[in-house]
Amino acid sequence: MQLYQIKARSFITLADFTQFHSDAIVKATPTKKASYGGQAQRFDPRTAISYEVLADFFSAIVRSSTEADDLVAPFISKLVANAYRLPAVELHALWLPFLRCLIPFSPPTPYPRYPILSTALFRPLTGVPRQVRGARAYRG
Repeated sequence: MQLYQIKARSFITLADFTQFHSDAIVKATPTKKASYGGQAQRFDPRTAISYEVLADFFSAIVRSSTEADDLVAPFISKLVANAYRLPAVELHALWLPFLRCLIPFSPPTPYPRYPILSTALFRPLTGVPRQVRGARAYRG
């Protein structure tokens, strides 16, 4: 269990969520050659992930987290901090389906993690600007 926590923490620290692409979009994007002087839009297949795999990872860090070594808080904090930078197409294809998969993890009592995450992911869709000054990061 300790090895998993170390690897999961490393993944959370190193992952750039703004570079994640839905595997469905990557598979559906034709690989066209660019016209002279132009660039073809290509997605790096190494950054492709399904929302199910991401939800499974989240489920695993929820199960392996302890009070002394919480993996959920840094994951959510990093995702919330970068939510405004997530590409719009990825919000619909990856992040909102991922959020829907988290419903079983959302406890019935008020708990700040899930509303903070859902607000951060929905804000770009509503056009509400992100709060910059005085914004507080989630600290578990």
